[in-house]
Amino acid sequence: PDLGENIASVWVAPEEGTWCLQEVDVQRVDAEGKGGKMQRFACGALLGEPPARDTAVELRPTATASTSTDTSTPTFTPAPSNANFTDEEREVLARLGVEEYRRRRRKAALIDAALVGSGAGVLAFAVPSLAPAYAFGGAVGATYLALLGLGVDAIGDEGMGPISRVRRVLGAPPVRLALVGAATVLAVTYGDDEMSQTLARLAAGAGGFFCYKL
Repeated sequence: PDLGENIASVWVAPEEGTWCLQEVDVQRVDAEGKGGKMQRFACGALLGEPPARDTAVELRPTATASTSTDTSTPTFTPAPSNANFTDEEREVLARLGVEEYRRRRRKAALIDAALVGSGAGVLAFAVPSLAPAYAFGGAVGATYLALLGLGVDAIGDEGMGPISRVRRVLGAPPVRLALVGAATVLAVTYGDDEMSQTLARLAAGAGGFFCYKL
């Protein structure tokens, strides 16, 4: 719908959960799809269920940009932030961020395991010779995903204890690359199959490996 040349304010109310709303950007687009004025509504507050203080918020424009020809790189005038977190809210934001990261990490691991397990099961009936390669690739992918998680955990960890050191070493990119390289060499040198069988095994292993990205 046409909201007019300028928007005086917008209301935002999460349907459920607790959210940290940073900002809302609204851009006017003409009939030819070209962007015009863009308005930014800054917030920076917790909304929704407790510990958020408000279930909804009214935001007024804090910046305006003109993007008559380029809709991808608007230039905003400086605008003050409406963020006004208490110490308790900052603590809650940090905790929610960690909990969300851990939830997504568990979900990714479960999805990866389900895809690898189901794919290996299907191949065991359809093409039994490729099932081990697919499962092997899936195991390498799961290990790669775990090492990637250690690398993320190591960010900002400057501890000198043995756990911190092991986390930084195992989470380093060269370790992950070495894992993939060793797995590829092992897959190529395993068995005395013809080249076509080797390529098929590599393809199956790659399919199992990349399940961690889904």
